[in-house]
Amino acid sequence: FQEPSAADIKETKKKEAAAKRRETVIAKYAKEEVFGMTPSRQSEMEADQRKRCFNLRQGIVLPQSVGRQTWDLIFIIALVYIILLVPYRIAFVTEHVTAYAVIDFLLDIFFIGDIFLNFMTAYNHPDTGVLITKHTMIAKHYTRTWLLPDLVSSIPYDWFILGIKFTEDGAESVSSEADQEFAQLPQLLRVIKCVKLLRLLRVARAGVYIQKFLEWAQLEVILNSNVLRLLSVSAFMTLFAHWNACFQYLLASLDGDVVYTNGTSTVVFNPDSWVARMIQDGSIREDLSNAWVWSFYGAWMQMLAIAVGLKEPRRSVEMWGTLISILFGSVIYALFLASLTTALAESDQSAKEYRKKLNMMNEYMKYAQVPKKMRNQMREYYELYFPARRSFDEDSILSELSKPLRSRVALYKCRTVLDSLELVSADSDAERNGLMEAISLNLERVLYVAGDYVIRAGDEANGMFFISKGSASVLKPGNDEEVLTTLGKGSFFGEGALLRQDHRTSASVKVEEYCDGFYLSQEAFGRLVGMYPSFKAYLTSVAKLRSGDSLKRQSTVRLRNVTANVANKLQVVGKLQAACSAVQAVKMQSTMNTNQASPKSVPKSPKPGDQTPKSPKAAEAAGVGTVQV
Repeated sequence: FQEPSAADIKETKKKEAAAKRRETVIAKYAKEEVFGMTPSRQSEMEADQRKRCFNLRQGIVLPQSVGRQTWDLIFIIALVYIILLVPYRIAFVTEHVTAYAVIDFLLDIFFIGDIFLNFMTAYNHPDTGVLITKHTMIAKHYTRTWLLPDLVSSIPYDWFILGIKFTEDGAESVSSEADQEFAQLPQLLRVIKCVKLLRLLRVARAGVYIQKFLEWAQLEVILNSNVLRLLSVSAFMTLFAHWNACFQYLLASLDGDVVYTNGTSTVVFNPDSWVARMIQDGSIREDLSNAWVWSFYGAWMQMLAIAVGLKEPRRSVEMWGTLISILFGSVIYALFLASLTTALAESDQSAKEYRKKLNMMNEYMKYAQVPKKMRNQMREYYELYFPARRSFDEDSILSELSKPLRSRVALYKCRTVLDSLELVSADSDAERNGLMEAISLNLERVLYVAGDYVIRAGDEANGMFFISKGSASVLKPGNDEEVLTTLGKGSFFGEGALLRQDHRTSASVKVEEYCDGFYLSQEAFGRLVGMYPSFKAYLTSVAKLRSGDSLKRQSTVRLRNVTANVANKLQVVGKLQAACSAVQAVKMQSTMNTNQASPKSVPKSPKPGDQTPKSPKAAEAAGVGTVQV
């Protein structure tokens, strides 16, 4: 034996590492499909793995990578900030706030970086779903789709107009007339800040990120699509009301003056504006701390067409703003009503289908004049068959799935009854899994209510039954009143008749309350026992055990009956003996009384050689009592 050299050990480790990487790729590809490993398929996956590693080294970012998903999360947070705070700051904030300036600077840098990152992020082809990793194709795709709105919304216009500054001197230091004119700069800044509304173009991409969030949270599975649509429209209505509130307040303050007092700026509104009139009424405080609340309330009134606003517009700019607000608000409100109507009409389709079937059944029972007892049984059957009061076209749903996925669904659905077949011996796990999969795909759901006979003794068997819920009683042949045993959850029956030549059942099975389970037809049973001999061997052994147990049970019943008969007879004999003893005691007492009355007539004791009298009268005369059993 020669020890391996260092080069051999290194080569072996290299091969093991390559094999491990190959298995990882194979497992990833085989996650959603079943295929045979061919050399061409294997080489294709290895080439794809090398291609992915090469693209990562070349600076291609995969959309499912952790880094890209983290960037998308930050993008969503920034998008929420833009949607909510940028319109609010433009309308309600007149002072220069350092924190806002820093956030704006960071957002400008972030959005510029997002443009460069999008040029390096791979994408899935919309038609084929293939992951595109070529730089030229990525750039061409991004240029044709989102480059223009991202570029317009990311340009920092205020950098070019005012420069980059995080602080601003207060207007209280202004003294000259020129400086007083420059004091109106905050009013100009508010107009310049309106350019930041171009960042709202990023909202157009919000749908992509919302879809990613729904897929991540699996809300499309938990909630109905119509409910999600209604929630989306409701959220957009609220967002539009917020934007409209900021817009109406901005219109009211456009031709107002900005007054500095102790380093703080205050807007003096036009007396004809609705804000000035609300301040005069005392509704809006002079410090404007509740101005947004009233603006938001007025925006909802306009959108719902309840009123033209909090105050009737007196200025032309407010009149046009109110008209635009009512126009767009009515459209959005109509969209909400349409979504609400659709959601209510199409929500819970399965429950509607169940009620439809139930109404059809009630009309049929009325038409056919079904008796009341039978009507109750039919309603009970529907309630048991549809426990959640929902009806699904299960065959249609499962038929559209791929075979592997349909098999997994069937295995999960029938897992309760398949546990009873765990003792089936198989040559390999693959054979066992194939058997379980074949059984689950051929099972059909059945339901029986109280009093139903699943099978009757002597009838020809047409299938094998598995119980998933409820119970059923096995009755003695020829005597339906005697229960041999009770079968419960996980039990199966009917296999013995299918294995016999005549296919005749040996006992009846009756449902006492209800029995929900699955049915394996005779044709499917024949195919399965032919394909899987181990399945047939297992069922044959079970049938023999049940047959032997039945014989033992019958012998036990016979022995119990004989014992009961003997006990009854012994009880009768005991009663007769007690009666005879009582009669003998009475006679002996009467004899003693007679002897005391006439002492001379005492009979002589018989001699040993004398014979006992055979007749009862003679025995009585002799003073001896006899009992015959």
